[in-house]
Amino acid sequence: MMDQGNFSEAKIQQDAITHIRNQFPETYGCLYHIANGGYRDPRTATILTGQGVVPGVQDLHLIWAGKLYLIEVKTSSGQVDPAQKVVHAQHKKQGFDTYIFRTSKEIISFVEYVLKSQNIDHFNGFISPFSKAENLHLYQEEYRVFRQSKFTQKSKNLL
Repeated sequence: MMDQGNFSEAKIQQDAITHIRNQFPETYGCLYHIANGGYRDPRTATILTGQGVVPGVQDLHLIWAGKLYLIEVKTSSGQVDPAQKVVHAQHKKQGFDTYIFRTSKEIISFVEYVLKSQNIDHFNGFISPFSKAENLHLYQEEYRVFRQSKFTQKSKNLL
């Protein structure tokens, strides 16, 4: 595998999924991507929102041995956005941590540990710093302000 310092989130994720599916075909249907990002025209965005699409949902979900693991993929310089902070805290409130990985190697290693029922405590350093249920209200307010600023910017662009 190549150094992924300059790879996009999509490339990091694709490399990891390809490797995992080739090495562990039994993960098919248990490790999957949530297609939440990308540009959509306003009509499609409205339809998808009505169908339950939620901004900020983690990129990958791994369901294994009766547990759910939530994985956020970021580049080496990628930042967690306000919607993601809300989701990370909301999921922590329900008992689930979000793991942030920046390379396909990290993702592959984590998945291998989970599949082999090995202790994943040494991955605790990858848990999102926003997986804090007690801060949910702060992240919700940050997201509200973020959305308002985007709305204001769109309004200015229409004038």
